[in-house]
Amino acid sequence: MKILSVTQKDYAEVDTDEGLYRRFEKGVWEHYLGKGKYGGWIEYSCTEFLDEVYDQWMRKKQNA
Repeated sequence: MKILSVTQKDYAEVDTDEGLYRRFEKGVWEHYLGKGKYGGWIEYSCTEFLDEVYDQWMRKKQNA
């Protein structure tokens, strides 16, 4: 997974090459499934990988 951009709001809106996510705090993520009958935001339970990628992206951004 590659992070394309992060927009800070009351949460971090994380746009990736695999979809759109919201990070409220470490371990608390939601994934956007799109519009439609089964769309919307759902809580994402496997967050370790997302937190790792997000932390790496933030470190690179701070060092740039």
